[in-house]
Amino acid sequence: MLSIQGTMIQSFSKNSGRWCPLIMKCKLLVLPHCMLAINENGEVVEKRFFESAEEASEVLKHKTLKEIYETEEVKKFIEELKNKGYSVVPANMSDIIVFREKFREFAAEKFNEKEYYEYLNEFSLLLSKKRIATIPRRDKLIIQVSSAIADLDKILNLMSERLREWYGLHFPELEIDNHEKYAKEIAEKGRRENFEKYKFSIGMELTEEDEKVVKEFAQKVYELYKLREKLSIYLEKLVKEEMPNLYALLGHVLAARLLAAAGSLEKLAKMPSSTIQLLGAEKALFRFLRSKGKTKPPKHGIIFLSPYISHAPKKKRGKIARLLAAKLMVAARMDYYTKENRGEELKKELEEKINEILEEK
Repeated sequence: MLSIQGTMIQSFSKNSGRWCPLIMKCKLLVLPHCMLAINENGEVVEKRFFESAEEASEVLKHKTLKEIYETEEVKKFIEELKNKGYSVVPANMSDIIVFREKFREFAAEKFNEKEYYEYLNEFSLLLSKKRIATIPRRDKLIIQVSSAIADLDKILNLMSERLREWYGLHFPELEIDNHEKYAKEIAEKGRRENFEKYKFSIGMELTEEDEKVVKEFAQKVYELYKLREKLSIYLEKLVKEEMPNLYALLGHVLAARLLAAAGSLEKLAKMPSSTIQLLGAEKALFRFLRSKGKTKPPKHGIIFLSPYISHAPKKKRGKIARLLAAKLMVAARMDYYTKENRGEELKKELEEKINEILEEK
């Protein structure tokens, strides 16, 4: 026996002796302008229009059904369906194809033809913007952080030299080789009289104002060194997460430089090993091509900084560079396409091959 109570269909259960909701299956289909619930006969049993193109694009920017069903608008519609006795399942591809042809038919209930095309245009633009914004670009972060560290190195070299020349006027006998420690000591102690090893100096005297300014400058230099340290730690974390195989072979600094030279992880992954081998040596390559064979061709670019090459005998560097470039090509493709971390395995294979090359006579 069936009964309709409000909008809920109920059936009488002889076992419990009471009316219970009748569970009916329906498929949920999310279209650019509305959400549809379809019964087993392919009939629309419930329909909800989106309030705006913005709301629709916010739902459909997600690429998987699971993510779409987790949005607030869809969850609310599913809850309404469940309250009416429906068991909700995702629509399949054949349902989507059938109802795609009926877009205009459903849209006619809310839009005239002009409004419909204006809505679709707005929806398409918003959806494109939202999906582009969600595309992972973590490799671009690595490039920017690596470039920022390189810029900081140039700035710190200039500022450290300036600090040494400046403070050297007052205390030229101060011997601290490390630039960061030199800046820290001056920022903390100021006048030469505050240094433990101070006995005598031929340097000029500083007024209180002179001391204050040079200490402030030294403090800023020291803070920049600490900033560089933080960026380096952050860069290593990024490279480990996004490019674990390249990280295993090159370390975070060199892997980031190679990525920056390529432009993106996608471009690096599509490069042949011969191109990877010469990344960073473009000027030398063009010079060789212009000379028509009168000069020697370059054997390596940025990857020369790898200890595998730089610490090898000069005669064997070219062969090791080709081997390393081949492994880097495999690592880059794993990092971009499969996200499979086989860095330690690649590193072990590389080192075994390099040892064989080094043992050759």
